[in-house]
Amino acid sequence: MRTPESLAGAAFAPEAFACGRANAYAGSHGVAEDAGLSVSVRVPCRFCRREWTAWLAAMRRTAFPHGAALPAVELVVCGDGEIATANVRLLGCSGPTNILSFPEGGRSLGSLMLSAVTLERESVLYGQDVSAHARRLLAHGMGHLCGLDHGPEMEASAS
Repeated sequence: MRTPESLAGAAFAPEAFACGRANAYAGSHGVAEDAGLSVSVRVPCRFCRREWTAWLAAMRRTAFPHGAALPAVELVVCGDGEIATANVRLLGCSGPTNILSFPEGGRSLGSLMLSAVTLERESVLYGQDVSAHARRLLAHGMGHLCGLDHGPEMEASAS
């Protein structure tokens, strides 16, 4: 299994994205699917569904190489209100967070929920490129879906 850092660096071709920024928000019906990947963008976001899907696809291929059956993954890109509601209701933690992971098992690796608002805020706060931070958060979430948890094992993979 790959580490979150190797997933964040998974190969993708940003120049292949023909979608303009005007297409970045597709409302609640904005769902892109790509062989077991489901991406829903529910708030205005600087990245389009194709970009999120390409990043997830590259990370999934990196995590499950050599012809392994690729499990399904769902990503919901939402705002702080929606992620804060899920955070308190499902995990008992108050307030918004950057990404939540919900592992499943079987044919589905699980679901990710990412706040586009927190992504933007953290990028400014930490002085990071938004695209790089988005991929880092996805890799962190994918690490959780692949069974990594916070603590020594995840911290060791970050060094």
